[in-house]
Amino acid sequence: MKKIIILSRVSTEAQDLTSQTKERISKAIQLGYKDSKQQIVIENVESAIKLSENERIGIQKLKHYIETDKDIDCVICWEPSRLSRQQKVLYSVRDYLVDHKIQLYILNPYMKLLTDDRTQIDTTASIVFSLFSTLAENEMMIKKERFMRAKNELTKQGKKS
Repeated sequence: MKKIIILSRVSTEAQDLTSQTKERISKAIQLGYKDSKQQIVIENVESAIKLSENERIGIQKLKHYIETDKDIDCVICWEPSRLSRQQKVLYSVRDYLVDHKIQLYILNPYMKLLTDDRTQIDTTASIVFSLFSTLAENEMMIKKERFMRAKNELTKQGKKS
């Protein structure tokens, strides 16, 4: 029986992990993983920018399941930034999945990473993955810059930051 890993990640407790997972389960069912025994849910509240790949519990769980359960043939997540906001980590995870012939479905923007025969990365998916991995990392760099500017301004004004 083929299985799918449903990956949900948020950065803070204030974000809604449950609805993210419910949406992924719904899509998994559409893809044919209808039995709950076919669905492996990984939910994590962890930073995708501060932690290294080895520190990311969600990614380590994903790899553990793939290494120990040969029925897993697919992973689904919302967007590349749910895997990571670091390009280095995104490409590492992508390459790991390709090496293990595990299909990756990204729902926003929709892409299926591997060709149907799973022998190679789909050309269009490769371009979209690259673009969105760049955007995910750049978004975090911009947020960090804004935070530092605001912190420096407060310091200049003699206020605590």
